[in-house]
Amino acid sequence: FRADVWAPRRFAAFVQAIREVNNKTDGIADHLLPTTEVLFTQRDSRRDGATAFFEARELATSAFKGQGCDAIVGAASSGPSALAALALKESSTPQVSYSSTSAGLSDGSTYPYFARTVPSDDFQATGLADLVHSLFGYKRIATVASTDAYGASGMLAFKRRASALGIVTLASVSITGGANDESDFSEQTEALRASGATVIVIFAGGYDASLFIEKAYDAGVGGPGFLWLGSDAVSQASTMARIEDPTVRRHVFQGFFGLTPSASTDSPIFRRYNRSRSAMPSTAGDGAGNCDLEIDDDGVQMWAADNDGNASTPLVCSGSDNQQHDIYAMYSYDATFAFAHALHRLVEHARVAEVRGDELYEAL
Repeated sequence: FRADVWAPRRFAAFVQAIREVNNKTDGIADHLLPTTEVLFTQRDSRRDGATAFFEARELATSAFKGQGCDAIVGAASSGPSALAALALKESSTPQVSYSSTSAGLSDGSTYPYFARTVPSDDFQATGLADLVHSLFGYKRIATVASTDAYGASGMLAFKRRASALGIVTLASVSITGGANDESDFSEQTEALRASGATVIVIFAGGYDASLFIEKAYDAGVGGPGFLWLGSDAVSQASTMARIEDPTVRRHVFQGFFGLTPSASTDSPIFRRYNRSRSAMPSTAGDGAGNCDLEIDDDGVQMWAADNDGNASTPLVCSGSDNQQHDIYAMYSYDATFAFAHALHRLVEHARVAEVRGDELYEAL
């Protein structure tokens, strides 16, 4: 079991959408699936590709006493989503991710049942290159990318656009995902230092990026005189908060720009969504190790899990207080409603006797 600060918020938004679809008297999409109840269950991908593959296959074929799921929402990261999509391809099970942005996932021949509510990295990669060229006017840069699907495909798209704009890349280095405090980045930081570049574009997961940026600063790369440009995963408050020393954090991120998806938070639809979300009771537990033990429709605990396979040790709580804003939670909510609308088209309009994956994906 692997908990992070984002997953419970995005799962809570998924649950919120399911409950709104099933509630026919709350004034929210009461016309959707008027005679159908949507059941749900969940599994943990652990942000790991192999785990995502087997958990997705289990959901599609074995959940609900062997009936399997008709649709999958997730995963969060691009690498796990890609492996899950390959597993779901076998069973023709549609999948909609809420935060997997890798441009490679747009390959319909490889991932024929994958869709997403979040924009592809092709858009932010183009935006980052345009920032470098048109806003800042820089001509020479260095790049850092993780080797996973997110970093590799995002950086490829960035370089393609940067080259078209005449931007010269002085050095390109890669970092492996799953970094920790003992990770050695000396080869990469030396390559950046030797290049003389002071503008560095980084496409990587937030945790890996924060470790790398901090160690690069220790090696003389970063801080005053440098500009970091980060992708959406890097441009999160948690990336910066991981560096505990406030002086170091200020120096490291003083020259930092990044892109993240935006939301029209002043719209009536968002305000309604936010009110509904904030009104949901907390599932975070009592803070003393006593978790919320609610189970889903397949009997799986929703807000707690066994962390070590030892029944004698406490469960790990993974709930949400439902008060913290998360940009991708909205995409999770939208992904769930996208499936609800597609199911409505099949059940209420086409009057299908059973839901087939290919027909559901087409209805999406």
